[in-house]
Amino acid sequence: MNAGLQRISEIIYNSRTDCITMDQDAKNLWMGVVIGFIVMIVFAVISISVLNFIPLLGPFVGGLVAGYIVHKDIMNAGKAGMYAAIFAAIVVSLDFTLGLKYMQGATMAFVVGTGWLVLIATVIYFALLGFIGGAIGWMVKERAHKKQLKV
Repeated sequence: MNAGLQRISEIIYNSRTDCITMDQDAKNLWMGVVIGFIVMIVFAVISISVLNFIPLLGPFVGGLVAGYIVHKDIMNAGKAGMYAAIFAAIVVSLDFTLGLKYMQGATMAFVVGTGWLVLIATVIYFALLGFIGGAIGWMVKERAHKKQLKV
């Protein structure tokens, strides 16, 4: 009976430490996602509120930053850009749908009842640009790293 309880406590302890510790690749992925998200939101606020543009550059540049931070490979860099873009798209869509008016310039022409359509379109649009930006960001980092090794 004691051996069974000891084995169960070992399993619980090991699973707890596995959840707490994260490998370096996962840390880089989520750090890229968070930083890319922040860049996208800043670009969205500036492009929509100040310049009255639809946010074209924000998802791409945020994805570029997210992909540059990721170290593993091009697919993880693209995923980091895409995840950051999806989170940013949800924030931008909620701002429009709830009428918070932080980013009002480009969304004034929409009818209020199109909230779900705007959410879906924005998520797809942001995710594609974020993935492309993330992949390009990783390629830029790899090219710079190879040039550095040659010198």
